[in-house]
Amino acid sequence: MRSFIYTLEVLICVASIAILLVLAFRFPWRRADKSDLLLMIGKNALEHLYENESLREMKEQEVENAISDLLPIGVDYDVRICFGRCGMKEDVNKSVVLTELILAGNQSSFSPRVVRLFMWEK
Repeated sequence: MRSFIYTLEVLICVASIAILLVLAFRFPWRRADKSDLLLMIGKNALEHLYENESLREMKEQEVENAISDLLPIGVDYDVRICFGRCGMKEDVNKSVVLTELILAGNQSSFSPRVVRLFMWEK
């Protein structure tokens, strides 16, 4: 009888380990590449400016100066504030990540603008 209980315990342990392995590796692991990290950094920078400073009233040069303090050293960027479609000021032969934030205006006027942050590695 003891050997039957011991065998049953081992089978339960093996089955639980097998189920855990199947659940753990059900979805393939994907490492975050540099473009994902740049996208996350850019979104955080724009959200920080939106929450902590008056991004609605800032001019393009003021946004560039504020974002330069928030981005890491190895990242180059271009900021555009547009009322429709707009692109970068200069052409870059590198992989560019775009993050944008739509501003609808303030309480007194409706003037939708798009703040676009283009980022690439130096």
